[in-house]
Formats: sequence, C-alpha cells, structure tokens
Amino acid sequence: MCIAIWSTNNQLGYRLILAFNRDEFLNRPSLPAHWHSFEQLNPEYQAFPPVPCSSSPTSSSPSTTSKGSTNKAQDCVSVGRHINQKDQRKENDILSGIDTVTGATWLGISKHSGKFAFLTNVETQADRDQEAVHSKKLSFKLSRGYNLIIGQIGRTGNEEDQIEFFCNKDPEGLYGADLSNNKECGGRLEDQRVYGISNGIANQAPILPKVAHGVHLMEDCLSRLTVTGEKCDQVDQSAVEMSLFNLLSQVTNDSPKDTSSNILIRPHHRLMTPDTPISSDTWCGTKTQTILFASKSPKTRITLVERDAFQIQPKEPSTNTHPVWLGDDMSHWRRFEFDLTSDS
Repeated sequence: MCIAIWSTNNQLGYRLILAFNRDEFLNRPSLPAHWHSFEQLNPEYQAFPPVPCSSSPTSSSPSTTSKGSTNKAQDCVSVGRHINQKDQRKENDILSGIDTVTGATWLGISKHSGKFAFLTNVETQADRDQEAVHSKKLSFKLSRGYNLIIGQIGRTGNEEDQIEFFCNKDPEGLYGADLSNNKECGGRLEDQRVYGISNGIANQAPILPKVAHGVHLMEDCLSRLTVTGEKCDQVDQSAVEMSLFNLLSQVTNDSPKDTSSNILIRPHHRLMTPDTPISSDTWCGTKTQTILFASKSPKTRITLVERDAFQIQPKEPSTNTHPVWLGDDMSHWRRFEFDLTSDS
C-alpha cells in the first residue's frame, strides 16, 4: 500500500523532491531512519551479501543447483562483515529505516555515492488470494511484484542525475525507464515533472486514484511555492516540507480500508483469511512518512525528514493496545541534513 510521489529538476530548483508513505502492519518490527551498513539483523535473512564472493563459480551454466556451488554461496554469506581499511570511510554510509524481519529497507540513500532507491509492492487481488495460502513460503515472497526506483544524485552542479524505473510485473515484459531530466523512455512515459507509484504497475492503466491525486497535489505545491531564480536556497523549505506532509496525510474516502483512494492509510485490521483472529498484529496502516530533498548547488545537500505516522500504543503486549496518530508530535520526527561526499 506504500505510495511515492516525486519530482526531478523542478521549478523550485531541487534535483529531487520525494514524498513517501510506508504502509505496513503496524506491529511489524522495524528501525527508524539511521546511519548503518546493512548489518545482518536476522540470521534467517541476509538482505545483502556482506562482501563480494571472489570464489564464485565460473561455469557459464545458468544453473546453481550443484552441491559445490551452493556451499560456496553459503560460505560467502556466512563469513560475516569484513571491512578493509580502504572501505572504512564508507562504513555507516547508508541512511534508511530497516525492516528488522528481513534486514532490508523500503527507501534509502548513500552519503558517499548519492545512490538512492525506493520501492512499492505491486499488489492485485490474485496476489492477496495467493498470500492467504502461501504467506509462509519464501518462493511466493520472492515472486511478489514490485516497482523499483533506483538512481544517483550528482554531488555537484557539474554531475548529472540518473534515475531509473523497473517493474517485474509489467505485462509487456521487464523494462527499465530512464527518468533522468524528465526523459521519455521507449514512448512509455510522458514528459512530466512529477511522478507517482503505489501498488499498481507504474505508468500502466488503471492509475490508482490516490496516485493521480498525489501527483496533482505535488504539481500544485510546486506551482504555488514559486521563487525568483533557480536556487533552492531561496525557497522556504519548511513550507515545502509541511505541504508535502499534508499531501501524505490526505484522506478522500471515509473508509479506512479504501487503500486505492486514500493517500494516508488509517488503521484497519487486515486479515489474511476470514478466520484469522483480530489482534494487535493485524492492525495495518501508514507506519512512517518520509520527505527527501536534494539541492542543486554549489554542493548537493540532502535533507531527509522521517516522522512516525500511526503506532500501536502501548508498545508492551496488552489487550488494550490501539493505533495512535503521532505525526504531529515533533518528538517522533527525525531530521538528517548532509552534503554528498566526494571520492577524495
């Protein structure tokens, strides 16, 4: 149910403006945005191999089912993190929240390289039906659809930005779309300044109402907050932040279960099967909201603001737990500001 609305090279003078809602089971364990290196948190998962495996099989065969290949892959994962001095300065280079069940993230950026990524699940009724039957099977989880945005923000005004889009469930085949500088790719994307994705296949009909609404709201925000010149240091960024958090908190339908129209997903019980018992673990809704800015000059400066949306309170197990809105409580906001570092 996540949603992302973003703009590149817009009239406010930013390289990137991103507004992102993470919609999830509210009791799902996770860590807030912080600096890290994707250390392994759960022994059942290794989201990213800690070091390249130099002894990988060299066979040209696509199969990796042989016993020797499997052991080598397992050995490569099991060695743990080894940090040589050359890479020491890149340690704790990633800024993101972490899903502690898998050790992965939904949105993150590297301070050293300017590389970033965010994703949303592609969810259909068929997916929900299969989830009820195969929710514990790893093969099913790996086959789930997703929209993935990956990119790299230039560290100075002389470096170009790169933004690519990929969807593994596109009916016309897997493809990547270049969104850098609002370029059109393969005739499939319109020349636009604002983009949006949620749980449908991006840029494919039908476009979810909340995506169309979110794009319209950001376009309106960009047009209202006009500035003279092209430097984003002339922009009242706090006003932009509040406009974007208001965007992420829009509700257009009274039903909390209307996840296709409402940008903010209010807490509701999501049951995998009709006989699933209602509990604190079945509460679903918007868990966090994130705003990201990338300035243009002289050095690229990143601002990331994350705030908690709905949380189960109290956190201790209790029969009286219930979701609470925390978005207006500044103690539940986290702000990070930094310049992208150079290779030197």
